[in-house]
Amino acid sequence: MYSSIINDAARTCKLIIITVIYYNNPCSIKPPVNIHKNCALVFVNDKYHHTSGWTSISHIYNRSDMPRSAHLIKTSIGKVHHSSTIIYADYKITSKISADVQCLSNLIKPQYTMAVTKHPQFDTRSTLGEITETIYHMANRKMEISTFSDIIRQHDRIRTYGDYNMSQTHIMPDTYFIIWTVPSNDAFVFSQQWTNEVARYSMREQINFDFIAKRTNMNFQWLDTMSPFTCEFKQQPISYCI
Repeated sequence: MYSSIINDAARTCKLIIITVIYYNNPCSIKPPVNIHKNCALVFVNDKYHHTSGWTSISHIYNRSDMPRSAHLIKTSIGKVHHSSTIIYADYKITSKISADVQCLSNLIKPQYTMAVTKHPQFDTRSTLGEITETIYHMANRKMEISTFSDIIRQHDRIRTYGDYNMSQTHIMPDTYFIIWTVPSNDAFVFSQQWTNEVARYSMREQINFDFIAKRTNMNFQWLDTMSPFTCEFKQQPISYCI
């Protein structure tokens, strides 16, 4: 899957930044700085996206399910076995700023193998609350019934583990920004199980993050929600989808 492609890059790149554009309309992202183009990877579904400063990789796990495929990129990074610091930055970031990648890599402390940004409602949002809120938004957007079945199946799966508190707060990430330092056995085990959850159950990777982190005893660092934007290199106009 994606980890083998990223692993090939990690053979020569000790610092990597990854983003993804799986949109049907042409989109643009800002070029990163302080990193070689070969180490700045953007997974795309369309050659017409504007990706100056990035190495475009046309690869989709499942073209009929691009949202799930996009999430599998971020979950699978921990399985890379060549030594590297690998940064996942969502389109929400890369479309708005030219990020200083060296600066981004300094956000993770040496004692951790993964760092992830907090959910904007970190103090109040629980796993159950995130599920409820997600279903509400999906209903408003009139999404397909299969998507509802997907998230309900994930809810029921988590609930079967009686020792997991679905109402606990201060556990919800915003996985639009993640830093991995690989290789790490802890990161590998967590990444493998997290990827399995997203591939087989719900594509909503934020919902099952804490569930998997607790099951695997993953020790990670919390980052402030807006911390990636502290590494903006230069203010530029916001990018677009036509």
